[in-house]
Amino acid sequence: MKVAFVHDHRFIRRGEKVFSSGGLPASVWPRYLAVFESVTVISRAGAENMEAKALASAERVDFTLLPSIASLKGLVRRRDVRARMRAALSKVDCCIIRLPSELGYLAVAEAQRLGLPFAVEVVDCPWDGMRSHGSLKGRLYAPLAFERMKMAVSAAPFVLYVTEVFLQARYPAGPGAQVVACSNVDIPSPDPAVLAAREAREASTPAGPITLGLIGSLNTRAKGIQTVLAALGEARDNLPPISFRVLGGGDHAPWVALARKHGVDDIVRFEGTLPAGEAVLNWLDGIDVYLQPSLKEGLPRALIEAMSRGCPALGSRCAGIPELLRAEDLIAPGDAAGLARLMRDRLYDSKWRTATARSNWTRAGDYAKPVLDARRTAFWADFAAFARQ
Repeated sequence: MKVAFVHDHRFIRRGEKVFSSGGLPASVWPRYLAVFESVTVISRAGAENMEAKALASAERVDFTLLPSIASLKGLVRRRDVRARMRAALSKVDCCIIRLPSELGYLAVAEAQRLGLPFAVEVVDCPWDGMRSHGSLKGRLYAPLAFERMKMAVSAAPFVLYVTEVFLQARYPAGPGAQVVACSNVDIPSPDPAVLAAREAREASTPAGPITLGLIGSLNTRAKGIQTVLAALGEARDNLPPISFRVLGGGDHAPWVALARKHGVDDIVRFEGTLPAGEAVLNWLDGIDVYLQPSLKEGLPRALIEAMSRGCPALGSRCAGIPELLRAEDLIAPGDAAGLARLMRDRLYDSKWRTATARSNWTRAGDYAKPVLDARRTAFWADFAAFARQ
């Protein structure tokens, strides 16, 4: 059985190979190939000069790369993109559509028109995304984005959510739909040796400043980097020696300027990107407290990765983050003063760091690859059986 996978992710074609611009490398496709004979990826074509971060090409996977329609300029291409989408979908037996995405909404309409069985993966909240966009246009579009997402999700007979509660409540599946909660995170089963090393680190006298860490793109304000910088500026005089490290791609110059404005540029480091997997996990082992003060999310994979390394963490009450962290370790999205208060209270508290390291490490076990793979494969097997009927 052949399946299409549709999303707005940007892929870059280099000769006969295709590369991901971010989070959809070749290691993702076995999630679907465990059930389906082949995968046709229908997504956006990245610009020639875009960074190719990871190989996406794989056996039994082919790519149909389309122009973007996620802009006013894209509206003029919509008829051509619709025709190419319809042609690609006509060659498969069923379709998995990752939302929110403009190509995804188009795929829902075309699948319904073709009578093609489809499922959706709900991975983010367009309402929060548009409200945190920073522009008046984004805030005005938020209600429409919300309704489009609700309609698409409610039409699907199979719905996979990356959260356990949040996205299900905001974008409910329709009557009779089969639903599963299954994060997109990809971590090994948490290693007891990692927790032991973390506890030993907490028990020892700090050799240097307490290190805060955050993983997120510098091309957006959604991860709350600006909230951290403002909080550091407010609380620095009442904190122990501290440093803040940010891992993520994008232009760091505006962030350096903002850090300078808050008087903390000397303790902030923007460290670019690392290959996914072991390199990132090793980086997290050097972080004393992980920060996730997001303005929008689905369920943050980087936070779960940090928890799997026993990192104590502070975050915002955004999307799925309250499903991972205790209420007393959360702030309202964008609340720099609240984050400053939490840092003053928590960073001096070695008992909190030790207890939270263990509870986070334990909670991360619920998202280990063997656990999620089994749940996801069973769900897609049910969808494949539905599609055959």
